[in-house]
Amino acid sequence: MSEMQQTDLAVSHKTRARVLVVEDENIVALDIQNRLEGLGYEVVGVASSGERAIDLALKTRPDILLMDIRLKGAIDGIEAASAIVKQLQIPVVYLTAYADAQTFERAKVTEPYGYIIKPFDELELKTTLSMALYKHKIQQDIREREQRLQAILNSIEDAVIGTDDSGKIIFLNPKAEALTGCSAETALGAPLETVFNPLQLQEENEAAREKLNTLSEHGPPFFNKMLLKNSRGKSYIIEVAISKLSDISNKRQGAVIVFRDITERQNFDQVLREISLGLSSFTGEAFFKKLVNSMTRLLNVRYAAIGLLLEPERRVRTLAYSERGSLIPNVEYELENTPCANVRTKGLMVYPHSVRKLFPENATLQTLGVECYIGTLLYNAEKKPLGVLLIMDDEPLQARERIEAFFHIFAIRAEAELERYVAEQQKLDMEKQLRHVEKLKSLGILAGGIAHDFNNLLVGILGNAELALQEIPEDSPTREILEQIEIAGKRAAELTRQLLAYSGKAKITTRALNLSALIRDMQPLLGISVSKNIQFTLDLPENLPLIKGDPTQIQQIVMNLVTNASEAIGERGGIISLATGTRRIQASDRERLFLKDDMQAGEYVYIRVSDTGQGMDHETVSRIFDPFFTTKFTGRGLGLATVLGIVRGHKGNIMVETQPGRGTTFYVLFPAQNNLKPETRAADQPSLRRRAVRGSGKVLVVDDEDMVRTMVRKMLEHAGYETLMASDGQEAIRIFENHADEIDLVILDMTMPGLDGVSTFRRLRQISQDIPVILASGYAENGMTDSLYREGLAGFIQKPFIPEALLNLMQTALKNK
Repeated sequence: MSEMQQTDLAVSHKTRARVLVVEDENIVALDIQNRLEGLGYEVVGVASSGERAIDLALKTRPDILLMDIRLKGAIDGIEAASAIVKQLQIPVVYLTAYADAQTFERAKVTEPYGYIIKPFDELELKTTLSMALYKHKIQQDIREREQRLQAILNSIEDAVIGTDDSGKIIFLNPKAEALTGCSAETALGAPLETVFNPLQLQEENEAAREKLNTLSEHGPPFFNKMLLKNSRGKSYIIEVAISKLSDISNKRQGAVIVFRDITERQNFDQVLREISLGLSSFTGEAFFKKLVNSMTRLLNVRYAAIGLLLEPERRVRTLAYSERGSLIPNVEYELENTPCANVRTKGLMVYPHSVRKLFPENATLQTLGVECYIGTLLYNAEKKPLGVLLIMDDEPLQARERIEAFFHIFAIRAEAELERYVAEQQKLDMEKQLRHVEKLKSLGILAGGIAHDFNNLLVGILGNAELALQEIPEDSPTREILEQIEIAGKRAAELTRQLLAYSGKAKITTRALNLSALIRDMQPLLGISVSKNIQFTLDLPENLPLIKGDPTQIQQIVMNLVTNASEAIGERGGIISLATGTRRIQASDRERLFLKDDMQAGEYVYIRVSDTGQGMDHETVSRIFDPFFTTKFTGRGLGLATVLGIVRGHKGNIMVETQPGRGTTFYVLFPAQNNLKPETRAADQPSLRRRAVRGSGKVLVVDDEDMVRTMVRKMLEHAGYETLMASDGQEAIRIFENHADEIDLVILDMTMPGLDGVSTFRRLRQISQDIPVILASGYAENGMTDSLYREGLAGFIQKPFIPEALLNLMQTALKNK
């Protein structure tokens, strides 16, 4: 990933951006100051009036102005901002509660970099300021580049005259002054023909003169071998190129006349026109294609290319590649053993001949027959290398000094566009990542909500099935039907657990784990989970760092990935490789990680599952962790979604390496815990057989779902308890206040509208310190329940539950009362 993405845009060019805040409400101003400082900005001052703002700005010279439009005093925010911007040329972002069109129209005169409408959140504040600083910095860079271009125009050997749309001179460079014999001071504002009037136009070619005045709509006219006699009586044979200047709507704004003494420089006007005018109407990929084609033609070389450096600057991917003026397919190549490797370390490299002999291991140079090479790095404004511009030819370099000069001009123009292009791509990447994160978040919320509601329904299904099984004889034909209902309900409960795992709301019971040992224990199960025509290999080193994880959930990850790999291979046979190991994750690995925003650099222990299946394209990879997305058939596809949820819950990450036809490799990464010690655990106890549990007492059941209340009442009354029902927290408080002496225990739903379970629990504890309360939820236990245990919570049960589990928990709570 690039530095621009790793660093806040607001402070990418300085350690801390300096902000002047102008706000006439003291409380609001203090809040803004605290927010800015919390985001890493330096607040150089806070002004409550326009006059004070101007004074502070001139003294502190901030990087950016955060200005309230409506201020108390003689001048408002727009007038104050106008005065400050005029003197300091700093960006202004307006802060206002009034978003009317008239205000925005007035504010335009200050060319604001953004608006923040009150009220606002920190993300909006940070994003607006960051983008304003970044946009201002880009504009500064463009102005600097324009100044450099102006300096180039003043220093070049070609004469340049610029006119406005009426034909009056607005610019002369020194060479034009020398050739015409007129100083810029004398010529500016004068009609073109009084300064520049070649004899061919005047005496021999009236049609050409007409072109000079009207500027042909079909391209810049070019006149060869014209005689220019200047004001001092000296004559030159010149070539002339004339181009019109247009605005974005193609409305004529004037003209540029470029001419030279053809005895000294034959082609410079073409090069200049190509760079300053011929490329000006192109951006992005179209610009790069036009650029390399122009370079091969104007510099008379066989190959030209512009390439983007890939992190961490060991590879190049060409953005445009030309051979003799025709585009050829882009390539990606390693810098090692190429001339570009020296460009990366030294900036500009010129090999006038014998390039193939200097790089004998480079097959491309040998195949193309390259003899000469010129290459240079292209930088951004922070002097960070962005890319490479190069030319190559199959003949030794001729006219080296001239070609190097032209190449340098091409590089300046290419550098500006490449920086803009990279910034635009980074912006698009950031937007794409944000959409991706929001999509995952939304899917997680949806999955968690579905699982919660589905669990409430399963309470009724499993509870009724259990009660019915307790009532009917063992030999009843209906018993098998009820058992099938119970089995189906339990499978549905497993599905909801997978949905909760995807949403990150499943309970994680962690302990110190050795992944190799954990997977080794699964080996018999893994062996039978893949097809017999698949070769299954294991590489499980023993001395791995420990991780902190839930063994059951991690085993589920392994099973899902192995099953997925087996289905990817299919019936044709292949190889699945399962391995563990360690690797260090660095900032440069960010683009390869699926959970980019959850990345923490450091040592990770991985599970690697590779298959020789059909592989996936980029679009498929981007969707494989979506719930119910599948490349197989309808109704499947929760496996990888569950993997993602479990990994996220373990603070881990995922990498996927795949290509169509070349198989797939999944890396599941868990943070290494070098300070943990192995834990010993007793063997799992066999599950108890179903038994009837009886009790007595009065229980208050609180749940907003009527089906759940009804089912729990049946369970309790069947076991010998009396019940009181409440459909929400407020009703529960009223009933408890009226029957506190009678109620022995409360079963309380965690998620209810109005007064939720946590708030209801605390109100109940205020009324009675010793009343046992059991919380029930469609979600798993979390950090909140840990806190409630410390406040006296008697127990927690996750929906769906069977009567035996609830009744056992109730008996324990009543005994501990």
